[in-house]
Amino acid sequence: MLPLLGIKPYSFDINEAMKTGAYVSGTTGCGKSDLAMRWADDMRQHNISVMVWDPSQDWIQRYPINYKLRFPANPELNSTFRDLYKVQLKSAIFDTSRLTYLQYQILADKFCWLLFQHQANLLPEQRRPFFIIFEEAHIVLPQGSLKANRLQNVVRLLTVGRNFKIRMGVVTQFASMVDKNAMRFMKQRYFGWTDEMNDRKYISKFIGDENAEELKTFEAGQFWYYKPADNILDRMQIQPYD
Repeated sequence: MLPLLGIKPYSFDINEAMKTGAYVSGTTGCGKSDLAMRWADDMRQHNISVMVWDPSQDWIQRYPINYKLRFPANPELNSTFRDLYKVQLKSAIFDTSRLTYLQYQILADKFCWLLFQHQANLLPEQRRPFFIIFEEAHIVLPQGSLKANRLQNVVRLLTVGRNFKIRMGVVTQFASMVDKNAMRFMKQRYFGWTDEMNDRKYISKFIGDENAEELKTFEAGQFWYYKPADNILDRMQIQPYD
């Protein structure tokens, strides 16, 4: 299916993603996960391990990764940490749908610590690249998270992970709820449909008031693709992932 006049096809810069990360926001049903699944495909095709933290069960049901770890409600943390450690060299999906927000934060932060320690203990030429995708990323990067001790290992990967070949993708329904300082690190951004006034107001700081207001007219699968390093602001369209 060809894109409509003036609308570009899917675009994703892997090199930029492994330098600074990637970001997508938009209301439920706008196609955020479909977009992030395409990121994952591109990464894996370039021998980059992808690990997805998914509270929605969408990835578990639709995305073809062999290793899938389903956390039980009220997990026993020590055994769960051992399970996390076992899969840190593989592409994997972590089903967090039965966890509380606090449990999600604790496990995600612990995993970031385990992965960082693994990479730090290797010589630079021995390190393989990793890309972590956080669905509902406002849970692990909420306002003030860059100053929160509880999430210090998530923040460390955000700030210095590039030196250890680790980068992250952020997927959120609520653009204005992700830590504003965290957003500064991710230089490849996608903005999907939203009717949330606070989110459009925040997004307008990147793409201007008129373009942010236009998000109210977007259909599912349409995004503003914003890559300031190359002065790119394109209206982009993707098809549902299958």
